[in-house]
Amino acid sequence: MESSWLHVPLAKKFSITTAEALGSAILKYPHVSVVTPHMQLYIDIPIQISKIDLLVESCKTNENIDSKFKYDKPY
Repeated sequence: MESSWLHVPLAKKFSITTAEALGSAILKYPHVSVVTPHMQLYIDIPIQISKIDLLVESCKTNENIDSKFKYDKPY
């Protein structure tokens, strides 16, 4: 049995490309699955990564991280 990663994704078989207009993709393949993006995660995760990076840097220099980076909401 072949692994699924060896198969070409179904969208590619119908020439659906990344960031293609939804209407165009549906015309090419009416059964296409549309996945809603999680935009807030795309915003929050880089902020969390930046906080971790600043924490590591502040530990190296023994500075207070709160004096360098403020957030509107706690993480």
